[in-house]
Amino acid sequence: HKGHRVLVDAMPLAPGVAVVILGDGPLRPALWRRAQRLGVADRLFLPGWRPDVPRWLRSVDTFAHPSLEEGLGQAVIEADLAGLPVVASRAGGLPELGVGVLVPPGDRVALAVALREALARPASAASEGSPARFTIAAMVAGTARAYARWAR
Repeated sequence: HKGHRVLVDAMPLAPGVAVVILGDGPLRPALWRRAQRLGVADRLFLPGWRPDVPRWLRSVDTFAHPSLEEGLGQAVIEADLAGLPVVASRAGGLPELGVGVLVPPGDRVALAVALREALARPASAASEGSPARFTIAAMVAGTARAYARWAR
Protein backbone atom coordinates (compact mmCIF):
# COMPACT_ATOMS: atom_id res chain seq x y z
CA HIS A 1 0.00 0.00 0.00
CA LYS A 2 3.03 2.33 0.12
CA GLY A 3 3.12 2.50 -3.67
CA HIS A 4 6.68 1.29 -4.16
CA ARG A 5 5.67 -0.46 -7.40
CA VAL A 6 4.24 2.82 -8.74
CA LEU A 7 7.56 4.49 -7.98
CA VAL A 8 9.52 1.81 -9.82
CA ASP A 9 7.04 2.01 -12.72
CA ALA A 10 7.63 5.79 -12.89
CA MET A 11 11.39 5.42 -13.21
CA PRO A 12 11.47 4.84 -17.01
CA LEU A 13 9.59 8.15 -17.36
CA ALA A 14 12.18 9.97 -15.25
CA PRO A 15 15.53 9.31 -16.94
CA GLY A 16 18.51 9.95 -14.71
CA VAL A 17 16.48 9.80 -11.51
CA ALA A 18 17.89 7.30 -9.03
CA VAL A 19 15.59 5.84 -6.38
CA VAL A 20 16.47 4.57 -2.91
CA ILE A 21 13.85 2.53 -1.05
CA LEU A 22 14.66 1.89 2.58
CA GLY A 23 13.10 -1.02 4.42
CA ASP A 24 12.67 -4.70 3.97
CA GLY A 25 9.78 -6.97 3.32
CA PRO A 26 8.30 -9.58 1.05
CA LEU A 27 7.90 -7.16 -1.90
CA ARG A 28 11.60 -6.33 -2.10
CA PRO A 29 12.58 -9.14 -4.54
CA ALA A 30 9.56 -8.40 -6.75
CA LEU A 31 10.49 -4.70 -6.91
CA TRP A 32 14.01 -5.62 -7.95
CA ARG A 33 12.77 -8.00 -10.68
CA ARG A 34 10.36 -5.32 -11.92
CA ALA A 35 13.19 -2.78 -12.09
CA GLN A 36 15.26 -5.26 -14.09
CA ARG A 37 12.39 -5.86 -16.53
CA LEU A 38 11.91 -2.11 -16.95
CA GLY A 39 15.63 -1.53 -17.50
CA VAL A 40 16.05 0.73 -14.46
CA ALA A 41 17.75 -1.63 -12.00
CA ASP A 42 20.99 0.35 -12.32
CA ARG A 43 19.15 3.34 -10.76
CA LEU A 44 17.26 1.47 -8.01
CA PHE A 45 18.92 0.97 -4.64
CA LEU A 46 17.37 -1.31 -2.02
CA PRO A 47 19.65 -1.17 1.02
CA GLY A 48 17.06 -2.85 3.26
CA TRP A 49 16.16 -1.83 6.78
CA ARG A 50 18.35 0.96 8.10
CA PRO A 51 18.57 2.39 11.62
CA ASP A 52 20.03 5.68 10.28
CA VAL A 53 17.11 7.13 8.31
CA PRO A 54 18.00 10.77 9.14
CA ARG A 55 21.43 10.25 7.53
CA TRP A 56 19.75 8.85 4.41
CA LEU A 57 17.36 11.81 4.30
CA ARG A 58 20.35 14.16 4.33
CA SER A 59 21.83 12.33 1.33
CA VAL A 60 18.91 12.63 -1.12
CA ASP A 61 17.57 15.47 -3.24
CA THR A 62 13.84 14.83 -2.89
CA PHE A 63 11.46 12.49 -1.09
CA ALA A 64 8.78 10.42 -2.82
CA HIS A 65 5.87 8.89 -0.93
CA PRO A 66 3.49 7.39 -3.51
CA SER A 67 1.19 5.56 -1.09
CA LEU A 68 -2.02 4.08 -2.42
CA GLU A 69 -3.53 4.45 1.05
CA GLU A 70 -2.10 6.27 4.03
CA GLY A 71 -2.83 7.40 7.56
CA LEU A 72 -0.98 10.48 8.76
CA GLY A 73 2.23 10.09 6.77
CA GLN A 74 4.89 10.41 9.46
CA ALA A 75 7.66 9.79 6.93
CA VAL A 76 6.43 12.75 4.88
CA ILE A 77 6.54 14.97 7.96
CA GLU A 78 10.10 13.83 8.71
CA ALA A 79 11.20 14.48 5.12
CA ASP A 80 9.63 17.92 5.14
CA LEU A 81 11.26 18.80 8.45
CA ALA A 82 14.56 17.68 6.92
CA GLY A 83 14.00 20.35 4.25
CA LEU A 84 13.42 17.97 1.36
CA PRO A 85 11.05 18.66 -1.51
CA VAL A 86 8.23 16.13 -1.12
CA VAL A 87 6.27 14.42 -3.87
CA ALA A 88 3.44 12.34 -2.40
CA SER A 89 0.16 10.85 -3.42
CA ARG A 90 -3.16 12.43 -2.56
CA ALA A 91 -4.05 9.52 -0.25
CA GLY A 92 -5.42 9.32 3.27
CA GLY A 93 -4.23 12.12 5.52
CA LEU A 94 -1.41 13.30 3.24
CA PRO A 95 -3.36 16.25 1.74
CA GLU A 96 -4.05 17.54 5.26
CA LEU A 97 -0.32 17.96 5.87
CA GLY A 98 -0.10 20.76 3.32
CA VAL A 99 3.32 19.52 2.25
CA GLY A 100 4.90 19.21 -1.16
CA VAL A 101 3.35 18.29 -4.48
CA LEU A 102 0.49 15.78 -4.45
CA VAL A 103 -0.31 13.41 -7.31
CA PRO A 104 -3.20 10.98 -7.77
CA PRO A 105 -2.52 7.62 -6.08
CA GLY A 106 -1.26 5.01 -8.53
CA ASP A 107 -0.50 7.51 -11.31
CA ARG A 108 3.05 6.71 -12.45
CA VAL A 109 3.02 9.44 -15.11
CA ALA A 110 2.02 12.21 -12.68
CA LEU A 111 4.56 10.88 -10.18
CA ALA A 112 7.39 10.94 -12.75
CA VAL A 113 6.50 14.47 -13.88
CA ALA A 114 6.35 15.74 -10.28
CA LEU A 115 9.68 14.10 -9.43
CA ARG A 116 11.39 15.63 -12.47
CA GLU A 117 9.97 19.05 -11.58
CA ALA A 118 10.96 18.75 -7.91
CA LEU A 119 14.51 17.83 -8.87
CA ALA A 120 14.72 20.74 -11.32
CA ARG A 121 13.87 23.33 -8.64
CA PRO A 122 16.59 24.90 -6.52
CA ALA A 123 17.11 23.19 -3.16
CA SER A 124 16.15 26.38 -1.32
CA ALA A 125 12.60 26.12 -2.69
CA ALA A 126 11.99 23.01 -0.57
CA SER A 127 11.85 24.90 2.69
CA GLU A 128 9.38 27.51 1.47
CA GLY A 129 6.08 26.96 3.20
CA SER A 130 7.41 24.14 5.38
CA PRO A 131 4.81 23.30 8.02
CA ALA A 132 6.33 24.64 11.22
CA ARG A 133 3.24 23.24 12.94
CA PHE A 134 4.98 19.84 12.96
CA THR A 135 7.98 20.88 15.03
CA ILE A 136 8.15 19.45 18.53
CA ALA A 137 7.64 22.88 20.09
CA ALA A 138 4.56 23.58 17.97
CA MET A 139 3.03 20.19 18.72
CA VAL A 140 3.62 20.57 22.48
CA ALA A 141 2.07 24.05 22.40
CA GLY A 142 -0.93 22.76 20.45
CA THR A 143 -1.44 19.90 22.90
CA ALA A 144 -1.27 22.33 25.84
CA ARG A 145 -3.88 24.59 24.17
CA ALA A 146 -6.17 21.59 23.59
CA TYR A 147 -5.93 20.50 27.23
CA ALA A 148 -6.54 24.08 28.41
CA ARG A 149 -9.74 24.28 26.30
CA TRP A 150 -10.90 20.90 27.59
CA ALA A 151 -10.23 21.88 31.23
CA ARG A 152 -12.45 24.98 31.10
